[in-house]
Parts: sequence; C-alpha cells; structure tokens
Amino acid sequence: LMWRLNFLTVLLMMTMSKLYVLYYIVPLHTFYFLMTFFTLAIGPSRWNTNRRSMSIKLMILFGVIWFLWDCPISSINPFDWVFWPLSPILSVNGSLHEWHFRTYLDHYSTLFGMVVAMFHKDIQHFFE
Repeated sequence: LMWRLNFLTVLLMMTMSKLYVLYYIVPLHTFYFLMTFFTLAIGPSRWNTNRRSMSIKLMILFGVIWFLWDCPISSINPFDWVFWPLSPILSVNGSLHEWHFRTYLDHYSTLFGMVVAMFHKDIQHFFE
C-alpha cells in the first residue's frame, strides 16, 4: 500500500510539475507509518506483546519525538539535522519549514495511538 500510494503521488507530482511535499498527506502518512514500523521492529517480536518491553519502546519513542520537535536547544535544530538528507523532496524554496509545520501538528499522534493500542483490551473491559 505504501509503495502504491507514494508511487502514484510521485507520478502526479511529475505530471503536474509540483513539489512532493505539497501533497503533504502522503509523505506524512508514510513517515508516521515508518515511525510505527521501526518502533515495533526494535528487538524480538515477543517484546511487542510484553507490556513492560513495549512501555520502554514507547518511552524511547517519546524521547525521540521530543528531541526532534520540542527540544529547547537553540544552537542546533535537531529536526533540520535529521531531515536534511530528505530536503530535496521535502523542502519548499530550500526550507524545511513547511515539512516541520505539517509534522509538528501531529507529532505525538503516533505515540498516543500506540499507547491506546497497547491498552485496548483494558479499555474494552472497562467499558463492558
């Protein structure tokens, strides 16, 4: 699904002579999908069913998200440093500001979604 979604967007981008980031929902979905995928890919798969291991993974993910978007260090911008290699496709007029703005709007949504998924059975039993 990710391949088809991105391929068709690149095809549309080339056909319409527009920047890839202007179709921002596709790179956003791809980025957050990959964030979830790589979080779950860390360690053996049994860690994903162990609540303690999963909690540690999610705390690490929280730290990464906080560092990229909310870190108060003014001398460096971790977001620009991490996304600099993708700047040819994500920048508008040589700036990653648009990509930063779009990703900042939802930067904790993946983490909260994974937390809710981890506690889904408990929440379901609570409402029964």
